[in-house]
Amino acid sequence: MTRWTELTYQLMVHPGEAMTRASRSQAWGIGLLALLAATLSWHISSAILWRGVLPAGPATLVVLLPIRAVLVLVLWIIAAALTHAVARGLKGYGTLSGLFLVLGLATLPFVLLAPLAVLTSAVPGGGVVFFLCLLVLCVWSLVLAVKGVRRVYYLTSGAAAISVLLPWLLLPLAVLGAALIYVTFWLGLSLMSSIASLGQMI
Repeated sequence: MTRWTELTYQLMVHPGEAMTRASRSQAWGIGLLALLAATLSWHISSAILWRGVLPAGPATLVVLLPIRAVLVLVLWIIAAALTHAVARGLKGYGTLSGLFLVLGLATLPFVLLAPLAVLTSAVPGGGVVFFLCLLVLCVWSLVLAVKGVRRVYYLTSGAAAISVLLPWLLLPLAVLGAALIYVTFWLGLSLMSSIASLGQMI
């Protein structure tokens, strides 16, 4: 049994122990490999589920894959940085490289997206089944992330859960806030321009 296969098996059967072993190894490249494998599986599942709705020819798939990979990597880095900040704020102590590793490994359940898309696309109501399976994979990934953060930063389960969830709650609020500031800025400029134009007419 290879190291990769053994780690995958441990993540399914004993996720806590697997995350402990992984965090000690500091081999963040394994986490990156898991993340890219999950991204590829998501890419393939999207092509299967959205065929006939969006153009999904070979050229489109080749173009979209690196774009998705870059977006996922950026989100991975942002999530790791925010999680690290929250974990340190909760008196945890650990390394950012260890966090990169466990957050990457936490995406490993999404490798199943492609085979699930193939199976569910062949049955009536497959979309609903796929969505339910996706929810299960999300919960599984969340559990792995919490266990990983707990092992890396030596936190309680509650503090680890806060460290994982809070960044994903704050990130949409930050994006929404930035969008509101942007819209308010341009509306303000438009209003000032309208007032100036009205003043010239008077």
